Amino acid sequence: MTKKKIAFDLSKLRGRIVEKYGSDGNFADALGILPQQLSPKLTGKTGITKEDIVEWCELLEIPVEKIGVYFFTLKV
Repeated sequence: MTKKKIAFDLSKLRGRIVEKYGSDGNFADALGILPQQLSPKLTGKTGITKEDIVEWCELLEIPVEKIGVYFFTLKV
């Protein structure tokens, strides 16, 4: 049986980034990384680590109880 790749809908997360920072580039600056390093994480090409989630939640003021909504909503 072939393993199906799980895809997450990060549109709510992306909206929060724009709401708080105005653009992905500004958010990347706040993280201390290049936009080219952030982009693959937001497009699902590379994974978002637990450490990323903790740091991003702090910067984006996402409460712990909302982590699932922003990071783990499945694409349908």
